[in-house]
Amino acid sequence: DHAATAQRIVDELRGGQGVDVVIAVAHEGCAADGTGEACELGRTVSGIDLIVGGHTHVALDEPVTAGKATVVQTSAAGEMLGEVVLEIAADRAVSVVGHTRVRLDESVREDAAVAERVAAYRVALDKRLASYSLGKRAAKAALTYRQTVAESGFEVAHGAFREVPIGDLVTDAYLLVAAEVSPPSVRPAVAIEATGLIRDGLRPGAEGSLSFADLYRVLPLGRGFDGEVGYPLVTYHLSARDLRAGLEIAALAANMRMGKLIKYFLQTSGMKARYRAGGPMFKSVESIALADGKKLDLEDDTRCLRVVSSLRVGELLGTVEKLSRGMLHM
Repeated sequence: DHAATAQRIVDELRGGQGVDVVIAVAHEGCAADGTGEACELGRTVSGIDLIVGGHTHVALDEPVTAGKATVVQTSAAGEMLGEVVLEIAADRAVSVVGHTRVRLDESVREDAAVAERVAAYRVALDKRLASYSLGKRAAKAALTYRQTVAESGFEVAHGAFREVPIGDLVTDAYLLVAAEVSPPSVRPAVAIEATGLIRDGLRPGAEGSLSFADLYRVLPLGRGFDGEVGYPLVTYHLSARDLRAGLEIAALAANMRMGKLIKYFLQTSGMKARYRAGGPMFKSVESIALADGKKLDLEDDTRCLRVVSSLRVGELLGTVEKLSRGMLHM
């Protein structure tokens, strides 16, 4: 229970150590309307003055009040630096009297010491990447972190709770790679990835170039069974009824638009699903059709399709029954 744990720590800080100001740096995030786990923390736990949130990746234009706490948040991925000025009154009451955000772009002069450390990390990364290749379609050359590996004349956008171009690209790639390593008789028909695991879109540089670093930002999470960085791809079989169950959770995420549900909204390839916006809980999916236009019987659990996804999505399949409180099964 994170709230109970936080309350115990706050009580120890204030009562046992006599601190004047308590600031919580939380992985959890908050939205401008006050929803989100960071805001809930402020309303639930007494004694927190300021909460610095982050998980929702939202840049709050103004601080949000949650209980007696103030929540601030400056986007994600090092895009902005936030500064908060607090005033402590004679009675130890804490208030926010200043809040600014600075976008960390080319206009901000780099710190020499930090730049030196980053350069050292890049050298270490390049040594590690030299053992990889770009696949059989690419020239056999040592891979480096800043190496240009692709070009594009446009951005491939990301977003939340909807089908997005980068989600299409990622899942299309999963199908392509799975087809290359699978016999024709067992090639996957459908690819799935969770939106929450796709961390960014593709944003080409001024000359349209995309480096390995740009591609890595898209899928930077996880570790495989072999210890290598990144979730491996896995294949398994699902029935139409199983697919519908997973998509009902995705529809729930889209309809409720809660930050903690973003990882359950699915990006897909090889299929098209329709759901009713604002539809009844766990009864919103109206149809599923494969790439060839064939519609699936949503209640059919006798025939299966081969699916490819990241390992993490495979692990999340087991949460469908719990999230639906037993109304859906896989």
